[in-house]
Amino acid sequence: MDIGSVDEGSRWTAETFEGVVSSTTALRDVEFADCEFRVGPSEHPWRPDECNFDRCRFIGSDLPLSRWTDCSLRDSSFQDCRLTGADFSVASWSAYSATSPNSFTRCDLSYVNFSRSRLGAVRVVECRALEAEFMEADLTGAVFDDTDLSRATFARSNLTNADFRTAYGFIIDPMTAKLRG
Repeated sequence: MDIGSVDEGSRWTAETFEGVVSSTTALRDVEFADCEFRVGPSEHPWRPDECNFDRCRFIGSDLPLSRWTDCSLRDSSFQDCRLTGADFSVASWSAYSATSPNSFTRCDLSYVNFSRSRLGAVRVVECRALEAEFMEADLTGAVFDDTDLSRATFARSNLTNADFRTAYGFIIDPMTAKLRG
């Protein structure tokens, strides 16, 4: 289904959405459950507003500078996506999933804003997250596996039980980040 044909206030289950984001693509108050997205590239940033993404998969999507205003993401995954400069600080995350946590695999998360996000046990695997912003984020139990975190910031973040063993390029100031419970 073409992403441009989604109407405000609609509900979707187990659909695959493709296409490019145009200046007229307005996703507002839409609920997606078990959906797959293969969106982009586009000249226009994606701006979902008040949408719910429950157990959704974003695969090979090109969503730089996207802004996820008042969106809820629960048990959703991003794989092979370009999310450079995206603003997830305005989204609501299901931080402590009983089934499968939100995840990013082989994504470009450079310059992404996760400030004040309750990401919890998010999995970030084989990603590039240069200068990503995690200030005041809750990353309790997060896993950063083989991820480049060069110049990423973690000031005043909760990093209790976070796993950085195979991540690289990061600096965490133990005076400004919470490292233990």
